[in-house]
Amino acid sequence: MLSTTLYADKETQFSIEENEGRFCLKLSKLFDYDLSIVGQREVFEKLNTILELKLYEEKTYKELEEQLINKELLLEEAQNKIEYLKNRIIFLER
Repeated sequence: MLSTTLYADKETQFSIEENEGRFCLKLSKLFDYDLSIVGQREVFEKLNTILELKLYEEKTYKELEEQLINKELLLEEAQNKIEYLKNRIIFLER
């Protein structure tokens, strides 16, 4: 019996179990959903390859959210500096 388990994050688990040439794919998210699919080896080999790449190469929602927050903070800081410089120019022109 073959068994492989991967984790996308702390809550999302992906596993494949093999038994007599048939495979069972299990996808579960803690407190949210469970999905199980049974199929032949060839299909799951391709699926496993694709999911392994996607799980580790793509950014998670939390990472994207953190990047967005950082960019929003940088934008706000830049806008504040621009406003300060505009006010400074007006002051110096007087």
